[in-house]
Amino acid sequence: GLGGETTKRGFSPSRILFDSLEDLARQSNRPELVNAPIFTFGHSNGTGFAAGFTSQEPDRVIGWIAFKSANGSQFSLPPIYSVPGLVISGERDKSYFNNQLDTVKKLRQGHDALMGMIVEPGAGHGPNRDKSYTICMAFMRTIFRLRVPVEADPRNGPVTLTGLRSDSGWRGRNWDSTSGGGQRLPTAPHDQFEGETSASWLPNADFARCWQEFSETGDLPVWW
Repeated sequence: GLGGETTKRGFSPSRILFDSLEDLARQSNRPELVNAPIFTFGHSNGTGFAAGFTSQEPDRVIGWIAFKSANGSQFSLPPIYSVPGLVISGERDKSYFNNQLDTVKKLRQGHDALMGMIVEPGAGHGPNRDKSYTICMAFMRTIFRLRVPVEADPRNGPVTLTGLRSDSGWRGRNWDSTSGGGQRLPTAPHDQFEGETSASWLPNADFARCWQEFSETGDLPVWW
């Protein structure tokens, strides 16, 4: 507990993180931290933070990443469906790779969630050295440029993030569990994609390239 309040996976209540940012802003003399927009990242059960904090503060979060989550229920939260998200599971994560792919498909088809899925070929529950993080960096770079206005200055107050539309992005065919392994998955602009409505959402052509390469090889030597 903190000040009589309880925490759950580090995100409830969200005020705990805001208090920490305000304290860091004072100590570092970086006042922009108080209102700076946030990316959230969670590994395994920590996805409860990545998605949970976003569900409480969707206007503050640029995007979120569920890295090798323990269960798809951790990102089945309606407030986050309009916030760009990336779900990554390891092909060989036998303990925890269970319903994530089906969950993303359902949320894409039923709610048009701004959500994409990657199955990392040959990988388990942990990171595959630094390779796993290359797609995370590509996602954050892409979403930051799309959502944070050039003129944004958090020193002057909260930043109004640019909203994204599903039909302005791309789509990519989801990983085929019957084939397994690395797969070169077809991608196309939203209105040109031929395939299921449950296909992964991809924010733009550049990230579609990164997503396709990583899905096939498990690495992204050039992510920037």
